[in-house]
This record gives sequence, structure tokens and C-alpha cells, in this order.
Amino acid sequence: ATKSLAVGGNTNTYTAVLQALKMIDDKKQEVPDARGVIFLLSDGDQNSGYSLSKIKNVIEGMEIPIHCIGYNGGSSQLDEVSKINEASNTNADSEDVGYQLRTIFNSEL
Repeated sequence: ATKSLAVGGNTNTYTAVLQALKMIDDKKQEVPDARGVIFLLSDGDQNSGYSLSKIKNVIEGMEIPIHCIGYNGGSSQLDEVSKINEASNTNADSEDVGYQLRTIFNSEL
């Protein structure tokens, strides 16, 4: 399924990350013991919305790991995002991406 994804249009990567963080925070109000994790699928080309430098402190403060899965080569920014709270950065173009993703999902259970 991942091989059939296509890239196009504007990419609001970090605005989407903020929205995901808010969704996790809202859910934690209902389930305080829940452990949040984000899986960010992107080509890494942020071209609209917030920049990483604007939201980095929020990501650090919430201590939610953001596992990045980069398409079409990804970017160094995806690597930077994944390192903030010690998560992974996976190249979706690799031969064993399925195995890598299963390993990440299992480690987060």
C-alpha cells in the first residue's frame, strides 16, 4: 500500500504535527495513563504552515515520540524531528520498509 502513495500539493507538515499533538493531549484528558505516539509520513518538503523551529519546544515539552517515515528520499528535517524525543526515521523507499515499520509498531505497544 505504501508504494502506491503519490506526492502532490502543499505540505503543512508541522501544522499537522501540532494538530496530532493536540489530539493526543485531548485524549489524555479522557485516558490519563495513555501513552501517545505519532507516525509522520511525509516526503519531508515542508512548504506551508508552521516551521519546525516554531514548534520544536512544544514537541520537546510534550515528550511524545514522532516516528518519521520519509518518501521520495525524505529530508534532513524528518531526521531532526525524529531525534527530538528519541524516535525513529525510516526511509519508505527501502526494500525492507515493511519489516522496519512492524518493528517500530511493536516497540511502541
